[in-house]
Amino acid sequence: ISLNDNNIIIIDYSKKPVFKEVHKIQVKSLARAIFYHNKNLFYATDLGSIFKYNFKTKKSKLIYACKEKITTLNFYNEDIIFTTLQGNIFTYNPTKRVAKKININNNFVLNTIINNDQLLCGTFNGSMIVVNLKSNEMEKQLNYHDRSVLSIVKGRGDYFYSSSLDRTLKKWKLN
Repeated sequence: ISLNDNNIIIIDYSKKPVFKEVHKIQVKSLARAIFYHNKNLFYATDLGSIFKYNFKTKKSKLIYACKEKITTLNFYNEDIIFTTLQGNIFTYNPTKRVAKKININNNFVLNTIINNDQLLCGTFNGSMIVVNLKSNEMEKQLNYHDRSVLSIVKGRGDYFYSSSLDRTLKKWKLN
């Protein structure tokens, strides 16, 4: 992602050390989040728009416009899961054109990971939020960190690891 000319550039690294630019996608604002799904590239911009880029036609199509700054982008089955700077967690089904929203007051999500039917969210204020993706409800809020959660990764079994600006790495388990 380029901050200078608002382009997403896709490079073929298979022929090292020669790199060949294979796609260049012009965007109107910063593409904050990207996700590859079903042979398409999905990207979310700071203007609150989610696009689907088709590699064969080299065309972008607007999928959803929420008018909020998007912080994360993910997929669950055929639903697009995204979060916003305004503290909203959206589940959008592009086929049915239905969006569901959960608001986390006075906070926002910095990163997400999907585990089975749950969305695990690391937040700005250091909490971990667990959302049930089937019911679209917040199951729990876990206060493991004192500052922003920078990353969440899945460990073995039901264990997860998180890192934070509070200079800690934590291992935890969902019950």
